[in-house]
Amino acid sequence: KPTIAVLSFDNMSDDPDQDYFSDGIAEDIITDLSQLSKLSVIARSSSFTYKGTPTKVQDIGKNLGVDYLVEGSVRKVGNQIRITVQLVDTSNGHHLWAERFDRELTNIFALQDEITEKIVSALAIQLTGGEQQQLAHNATNSFEAYDLFLQGQRFRSYSEEDLDQAAEIYKNVINLDPDFARAYGAMAIVIIRQVFAGYTDSPAEMEERALELARKAESIYPKSPEVLWALGYVHMYRNQFEEAVEALERAVSLSPSYADGYALLALIKNNQGHGEDAIRLIEKGIELNPHYSWHYLYNLGRAHYTLGHYMQASEYLQEALELNVTPSHPRLFLIASYVQLGQQEDAEWEAIQLDVSHPEITLSHLQQTFPIADTELMDRLISDLRSAGVAE
Repeated sequence: KPTIAVLSFDNMSDDPDQDYFSDGIAEDIITDLSQLSKLSVIARSSSFTYKGTPTKVQDIGKNLGVDYLVEGSVRKVGNQIRITVQLVDTSNGHHLWAERFDRELTNIFALQDEITEKIVSALAIQLTGGEQQQLAHNATNSFEAYDLFLQGQRFRSYSEEDLDQAAEIYKNVINLDPDFARAYGAMAIVIIRQVFAGYTDSPAEMEERALELARKAESIYPKSPEVLWALGYVHMYRNQFEEAVEALERAVSLSPSYADGYALLALIKNNQGHGEDAIRLIEKGIELNPHYSWHYLYNLGRAHYTLGHYMQASEYLQEALELNVTPSHPRLFLIASYVQLGQQEDAEWEAIQLDVSHPEITLSHLQQTFPIADTELMDRLISDLRSAGVAE
């Protein structure tokens, strides 16, 4: 089946702070196209790596392994918006379709639907009845709520400050539109991250709140892959692995190109101790997300640790930390892998780095919060971390 990538749209507005809006438009087109069974869509985190970097479409096509590219620009002035979109054949750089749309901002949702339909039509893809219904669904009818939601999406890090800002934004989005399912899901994700990072004094109450929000999101729109991702994420951190698997399998069924759906499903399989399943799923995710994030390498490393492949585990986990030195999870399994390999000095050095960067992480904290269903695997991990000197 044909493969496509949607590049970040250029912000042609006078205000550079409007980048979040042009990015959000492109990201929602990715979300829509990812739900089509006859099209393979590259993930945002790969296609957006070319943002602000002039690169030939043929080179991008080769780097991402895609047949087609969607590129565009957004200009927002007052209550008016102009969006220009091109569909390009990466084999020769020829435009298959290009159009300029001038609309009022209040018509943004109908415009997004129209753009997606034009791309699908230009590619001569036949939609199923279910896919047509999915594409016709609008997450919200409030432009104000949508605009604020896109601002919330900018806060993607796990820092306490970013999580607090995102939570405040999503709370305001929900006040503006109490039926905006994705906002409830996004809020649930933020709360679980706050709990896991130890940024709250009432973790049990916060967990319950996250589950309540994720279930509310699902009740509003049960066919949203992002909502099901949020529900699966919450279930996973509550050690409800069967429910998490069920939610994520529904998500990737509705959105066959959902790279992060496969990645989270792989993480859950890791938590269940199913290393081989995790590797298969993460490889599918990598196929859809060739410029993958540290999460993918972490998942691969964890799976190999589970299977007792400690050398491979350590290599993937080192790569994960090279991509992002902040998260604690890759370092935990790297420490444990070093212990298993007999590299005690390396293990102890990494344990010191963990204590410096995440002093809140102790063995008792991990035993209370780390979601691993396989008790034998959890015992092995804790024993390895203890051997390296991780605090009790």
